[in-house]
Amino acid sequence: MNTTPPTPPATAGPIRILIVDDNGDFRATLANYLARQPDLELAGQAASASETLRLVRKQRPDLVLLDYSMPGGNGAEVCRAIKGLPSAPKVIMVTMFEGKQFRDLSVRAGADGFITKIELCTELPPTIAKLFPPQESEITPDRPVPAGRIPE
Repeated sequence: MNTTPPTPPATAGPIRILIVDDNGDFRATLANYLARQPDLELAGQAASASETLRLVRKQRPDLVLLDYSMPGGNGAEVCRAIKGLPSAPKVIMVTMFEGKQFRDLSVRAGADGFITKIELCTELPPTIAKLFPPQESEITPDRPVPAGRIPE
């Protein structure tokens, strides 16, 4: 049996991201934001727990931006299921809930990061930079972020 940990995603190209949120306007806005980032690529969008798991298996994204609240399950349950898959992608929980309890639940479920929706534009680049170090990605913590706020 091979006990070697999964290889990090090949990042010779852009980091492939799956957006998961039940709000179509939020997904569209976030997809538009990601499209303006040269080192990020949209791998797909999902609105429910079952659709998320199907797309993670099919598209094999490097990163999942996962809403905490969605039809068919909560983000912690979906994160746990994603992290149970072979070669699981990184997961950043993205939510409008700011409480420590949601952050703790996300971490216990295996999330690699936690960002509130109001902080997304400012916190996403440095969080990605930590998950995909500069030698693997062109994103750096001090990279300028376009002005604006992603609506909730």
